[in-house]
Amino acid sequence: MLSLGKILCSAGMNDDYNVTFYPSYGAEVRGGTCHAGVVIADTPIASPLVNKADALIMLNEPSLKGFCRA
Repeated sequence: MLSLGKILCSAGMNDDYNVTFYPSYGAEVRGGTCHAGVVIADTPIASPLVNKADALIMLNEPSLKGFCRA
């Protein structure tokens, strides 16, 4: 997931967009949970935190449940 975030940021930078990459690691060193927030915009980015996303990529159901609380 973190590699995908870095790839998205690199692609955005190559196309002259403003980008932020905000990785988050779980308490575990290896094999634990992690996620990354990526913002790609054509205007300046005030914060790397995302309140409403245009796209969401989840690789497992526990992550989906953790991020999409109703």
